[in-house]
Amino acid sequence: MKELDEATIRANLRRRAGGGPDPARLDHLSLLIARRLQQDPAQSWSFRRLVLAVPLQLRVGLAAAVVLAVSLVAVPLAGGPRASVPPTTAVSTAASTLVPSAVQVLSLAELQRVAALGDREPYAHQVVVANVDVVPPPAEAIPGCIPGCPGSVAASSPRISVYKPAADDDILRWTIPDQGVAGPVIVRIRGVNSLELVGAATVDPDHSVAWSVPSFVRAADELPRTMELRSNQFSVGPAFVVDGKLALGPGIFCAFQTQSTDRIAEFACGAVGWLAPTEVADPSAIIDGWSTRPADWARLQNGSYQNYAHGDDSSASPSDGAAVRGFYVVFPVLKYNASMCFQCDAGAVGIVYARLEPIATP
Repeated sequence: MKELDEATIRANLRRRAGGGPDPARLDHLSLLIARRLQQDPAQSWSFRRLVLAVPLQLRVGLAAAVVLAVSLVAVPLAGGPRASVPPTTAVSTAASTLVPSAVQVLSLAELQRVAALGDREPYAHQVVVANVDVVPPPAEAIPGCIPGCPGSVAASSPRISVYKPAADDDILRWTIPDQGVAGPVIVRIRGVNSLELVGAATVDPDHSVAWSVPSFVRAADELPRTMELRSNQFSVGPAFVVDGKLALGPGIFCAFQTQSTDRIAEFACGAVGWLAPTEVADPSAIIDGWSTRPADWARLQNGSYQNYAHGDDSSASPSDGAAVRGFYVVFPVLKYNASMCFQCDAGAVGIVYARLEPIATP
């Protein structure tokens, strides 16, 4: 039932939402419904047999009915820990079933204390994951703050405001839908009780925030693709926290490279970045000798190793080339110009946005 995994599921979700839902949430729900269907081969095979037994003119209606039935069950469960009701300002519905992880995930109480010190080190400008919900501004507040009305962290006291990101608006989908954004979420601390929304953190089938590189590659491959035709326009999926080794590939030299500020240029000539599985002992040795790259690695934007491998550690040398394990916030690239994306022929293509560093909670 591959034909139901993308367009049909997305269309059904759009109809059930009564309009155009937030793109990031739609991508997230579509992925998890598709994965839920694929996890039970018996159900999948039974459905195929049923479809083949139905006359062709009735298959479309049957498919729509099955997708509706599946989504009625799967949508409340999508993304692992999700509430059965939309978040409200009175109570946070962020999941209590989120499994323990090596990734630091702040609780509401911890985020409250960290946000109170958001204008000082080591908290200012840090990207963190928090198991909280984000809600839109109350309707009565909107007339006085157009444009740019901030949302807030559900149940926060004092109120923690959640703003539009100041940069990277080509990949960050900051809009807070009417139903809010269910946690866990990825945010950047921008000041006292003030955050920027990076996105909802995609949760794996085991209810963990951290994804392995191979599981990230598989999930990215299952995300619906776009029909965007503009050559330099990127389309990205929801944010993932990936546990992997960030490695530096050999530089790609182009004698007559045209300078460009488009993000597409970050995947052409330059110092190529790779995200390798953690079990690979020496990614650099594989890079030096490969003719075709492994299908379970992720191609990253040029300069990603120099910018993110060592985080804020000024004592580390980004030029030593040794792969660095960490938890990286990665956006899968779903659409790109293949002729301008060098060595993008296997695995996943992703944009590293941040490296998560543990912070001491006050």
